[in-house]
Amino acid sequence: MHLLRIASFFILTVLWYPQGRLQNPGDSWQVSDEKLRRFFQHLRNNYVDAVNPQKMAEEAIRGVLRSLDPHSYYMTRQEAQDANDQLQGHFEGIGISYYMDRDTLYILGTIEDSPADRSGLCPGDRLIKVSDTLVAGVRKTSKDITRLIRQAPGGQVRLVVIRPEEPAPLHFTVKKDRIPYKAVTAAYLIDNQTGYIRLARFSSQAHRELVQALKKLNREGMNRLILDLRDNSGGYLTAAVEVAGEFLPPQSLVVYTEGLHSHRKNYEVKQKGHFTEGEIIVLVDQNSASASEIVAGAIQDLDRGIIVGRRSFGKGLVQNTYYFPDGSAIRLTTARYYTPSGRCIQRPYIPGRPDDYHAELRQREKRGELRYKDSIPRIDSLRFYTRNKRPVYGGGGIIPDVFVPRDSLLDDTLLRALQKNNYLYTFALHWVDKNRRKINQQYSGFQDFEKRFTPGPDLVEALQKFYQERGITLNLAEASPTPISRAYTLLKAQIARVIWDTEEYLRIQNTVDADVQTALRCFGPEALSILKSPDDQSR
Repeated sequence: MHLLRIASFFILTVLWYPQGRLQNPGDSWQVSDEKLRRFFQHLRNNYVDAVNPQKMAEEAIRGVLRSLDPHSYYMTRQEAQDANDQLQGHFEGIGISYYMDRDTLYILGTIEDSPADRSGLCPGDRLIKVSDTLVAGVRKTSKDITRLIRQAPGGQVRLVVIRPEEPAPLHFTVKKDRIPYKAVTAAYLIDNQTGYIRLARFSSQAHRELVQALKKLNREGMNRLILDLRDNSGGYLTAAVEVAGEFLPPQSLVVYTEGLHSHRKNYEVKQKGHFTEGEIIVLVDQNSASASEIVAGAIQDLDRGIIVGRRSFGKGLVQNTYYFPDGSAIRLTTARYYTPSGRCIQRPYIPGRPDDYHAELRQREKRGELRYKDSIPRIDSLRFYTRNKRPVYGGGGIIPDVFVPRDSLLDDTLLRALQKNNYLYTFALHWVDKNRRKINQQYSGFQDFEKRFTPGPDLVEALQKFYQERGITLNLAEASPTPISRAYTLLKAQIARVIWDTEEYLRIQNTVDADVQTALRCFGPEALSILKSPDDQSR
């Protein structure tokens, strides 16, 4: 490790050696290349011990990139492949989602029309073996399971599962295929005119999935939309431009990029989108980053709609990926992006201190920014103006037009205990596993479940016992009605997630979600007053 640090330090010294000390400053890169070549040559020919040149080079590259900005980094071959799969919107697999509880691996569900779905695997199945490797009772991690599936010989994954109603283990041979990562995880009507779309990532498939969702909701009578970009960390720049184009007039400027080695490049809407006239509200939070901020920034700058939530992450840097011959790669920052008003929303950072940069999100919580809108920094020198002359600010994220404080109810003692270690989801998984047949008989489908299901005494007793076995006492008798009501809603939503999918979970969760409920109240006169006023109306 000491040698690796020396190599990293050496490269840094070469790259940032003061030009005044070089014999030929104009050839600084050429001189650096030669020094680096000779350095590795001396290591190979003269160093006292054997070294791992690949590991040393990787560590050196990481050290250099770490000294730049917090979004430039090195990826191994597998990391590069995984990152590319997510951006491309698919991965090589069999199409199952699974969850480890203690030493038991449960299949949560299968992706529709995936190899696992076609083979007959079912939610609730317990995985015992994957490609002849025992995975039950040995605490395998998710990465272990993924590796076993990925490395299955001949593309055939052999699985052994236990199904509760079956007397003997079941054997499956599933052929791997390309499995899609869903970009749109929910698209439904909250009421007879308000659509809700949750966009989870800006993959290469995001625009196609968004168009499908918009067409569906348009047919169902949507004339106003909540676009949920919370917890969306971004993706392709081109996907962000395409998504924004579904809401903005043709030829509108969505974003532009500029860097030392790249001239300004404008990205504009090319054709008429599928929702360019109805009201739109975009939800953001502190985890909305990059491409999410491009979309939110364009809609805000062009006064197309309003932004609701909390200040976004603040990533205004553009990365390109450059691959090495062995399949590894670097994600290198090449430009900054700017919203139509001209603001760069990249928040400040100190080169070489990425930990401080990422810790800034925790600092927001400490200084009260997630609870009080007056704690959001606004820098007068970075003030810009929207199309209607409303002031907006650069220097660190998209500041919402309507601020929604973090839900204080989530800090209630009961609710904090309920959501500890993801136990509520784990309980729902176990409970559904035992009651799936009964639920299917009692409810005709999700809408019937949503309308009629309420946690009964037996379910509540099972919930308390489950937590007690894990050392947590749920004081339901001492809790006030509001936290108990919220707890039951959260439980119902998690049960729906296990039985159906993310959209059904959100349909229930959104009924008590402060951001969504605030957005519903902002449609109409309030949104219009914000968009038409030249004053600072962030509230």
